[in-house]
Amino acid sequence: MINAFKRSKIMAFYIGIPLAIITFSLIWSMTGTRISTTSMRVLVSISLAVFMFSVVFLVSRGMATRDYQRLLPVFYSELDPQKMIDNLDALNEKGLNADEKAATDLHKASAYIYLGETAKAQSLLEGIDVPPHDIDTKFLIYGNLATCALMADDRHNAKKYIENLDALVKNKKCNQNLAIRIDRVSGYLHMCLDIQRGKGVDISIMEDDFENSTVPTHKLDVAYYILMYRYKKGESEKSSKYADFINEQGKKTIYPFKVSMIYNLS
Repeated sequence: MINAFKRSKIMAFYIGIPLAIITFSLIWSMTGTRISTTSMRVLVSISLAVFMFSVVFLVSRGMATRDYQRLLPVFYSELDPQKMIDNLDALNEKGLNADEKAATDLHKASAYIYLGETAKAQSLLEGIDVPPHDIDTKFLIYGNLATCALMADDRHNAKKYIENLDALVKNKKCNQNLAIRIDRVSGYLHMCLDIQRGKGVDISIMEDDFENSTVPTHKLDVAYYILMYRYKKGESEKSSKYADFINEQGKKTIYPFKVSMIYNLS
């Protein structure tokens, strides 16, 4: 990730390498009369030079990680998906390794979902190369694909991806903590799918979730499905609170448009 940011790249290669060379030269000259053999002088000089470069490299990597993390809250906290996509598109992708590229594509796909650009999101998610043992990434991909299908009102594929999600729990490489997370996400997605289908659910679970959630993106999702459920039940007075929340907090997402569609089509 260091090469993805100008600041960390300068630190690692334009400061780290010269510093290593200077360190080698200093140690070499200082040990001329203290170390009798040339091979030992070379070994000590190289070791300290590598140590200095490693320190600078670690600092550079930390800088790059912090810079990367600063690109994300504009979506996850401020609910501006397009701004985060623009931030991530400005990265030098050649500076990302395979895992970092996969994580970036997951973030961008999530943002595209909230913009209603589900074809772009699906293309990104399906293009992520996942090793067979990486259950965590598969969990994120299937969860996002299911959310993507729900956003597109594609109930058939939503059901398929939720089933793929459920199947991960049976994988021998799925630990207990991950299984609990998968079950929780799957249960939520099943409820969203049932609401889209007009089935009865215990909506109080989502209402409690809305009141207690501290995750802005999730809170927006929950508000939308509560509104859909209440409005389909003819309880428009109970849905207006959620419509107001979505229109105010989610104005840079697709959700206000989807809310207007619920009202117009009902």
